[in-house]
Amino acid sequence: MANSKGYLINKCYVYLLLGKYRTRFKIGLSWYPWGRFEDINKHYPCSIEGSFLIPFSNYEDAYSFEKLLHRNFKEYRTKDLKKFPGYTEFFSFECLNQVIFFIYESEFRDAIEVIESTQHYLKRRKLF
Repeated sequence: MANSKGYLINKCYVYLLLGKYRTRFKIGLSWYPWGRFEDINKHYPCSIEGSFLIPFSNYEDAYSFEKLLHRNFKEYRTKDLKKFPGYTEFFSFECLNQVIFFIYESEFRDAIEVIESTQHYLKRRKLF
C-alpha cells in the first residue's frame, strides 16, 4: 500500500504524541504517523522526541488497541482544545506513565518504539 506521498506503507501505527509543553498527549492511529505528526503540529504544538509508536500489521488490530486505550483512560481526556481533526483524542499528561505501563503489560510490549530524537526519527524514515 502506498500513501498520498508515494511512501510504501505495510504497517498501521498507534502513537502517543507528546505535547510540546508536556501538559497533554494524543493517542492516535495512522498508516503514516510522521505525516500525521506534521498535521497535528499545525494545530497544537507537539514534540516527536519522546513520543511512542506501536506498529500493527493491520488496521483492525491497531484500531481496536487505540480504542482500548481511549476507553481505559477516558477520565483523563482533555476537552479544552479548539476543534481540529483529532482534537478529541488528547489526554492529560498525568496519565502518560499509566498508559505506557498498560502498553508494556499488553501483548504489544515488545513492539513499542520510543522516538529518541526528531533527527534520528526522520533519518530512519528516510525523509532527510
